[in-house]
Amino acid sequence: MGLTTAGCTDNVCHDQAICGNHNGHNSLGSDASASSDSEDSPDASTPADSETPSVEATSDSPDSGSAVQDSSTDSDQSTDAPPTRPSRPESVSLWTLCQSNNDVFDCGGFNNPRTVSVGDHTFNYVGETNPNDHSTGWKIVMGMASTTCSTITLQFASGDSQTKVGREVRLRLTQEHAAAVEESAKDGTIGKLTANIAGGASFKIEGSASYDTNVLVNGSAMCTTVSGT
Repeated sequence: MGLTTAGCTDNVCHDQAICGNHNGHNSLGSDASASSDSEDSPDASTPADSETPSVEATSDSPDSGSAVQDSSTDSDQSTDAPPTRPSRPESVSLWTLCQSNNDVFDCGGFNNPRTVSVGDHTFNYVGETNPNDHSTGWKIVMGMASTTCSTITLQFASGDSQTKVGREVRLRLTQEHAAAVEESAKDGTIGKLTANIAGGASFKIEGSASYDTNVLVNGSAMCTTVSGT
């Protein structure tokens, strides 16, 4: 009698007790496969390196917020910085302009406007021609070598409190780059002169009268600096 081999050869199972399903689906093979899958799953569930950047991104976010906050702070500081000059022309009194004059008889030399009665009106003035100059020619009130003012409006009247018919006073503004502007007012009334000042050039305000009196002046200008210079 020949020897019998236990196990599986050529798809023939000689001992079913130990052979089972020789195609790898026996209980031993299944347990091994399940055990292998179970051991592999923890490795698969181990946090991957891709999770680490999210932690780093979270830690970076305060810096990002800080950068935005710093940018806002810088913006607020630049907004609060005072401008060197007004964004648009503002009114500057003739009294202020007289503090920067280059040619003057008496303008802005007193702290408050002086007052005189002109007809039925009370007139406040800050400048005047020389009352001791008895000529009827043009006499200086004030002048500036340069200015940031673009327009000027002046009021003027006679310095003589006694009104007589037929007398008048005159005011004119002369400048470097434009023709002179002149206005007149009858005795006992308040005159008005408005002129553009071309190119910030020099100008003069002068007065004259048809008789022996001085000319009183007040007014303001539109300028891009608070001093008009």
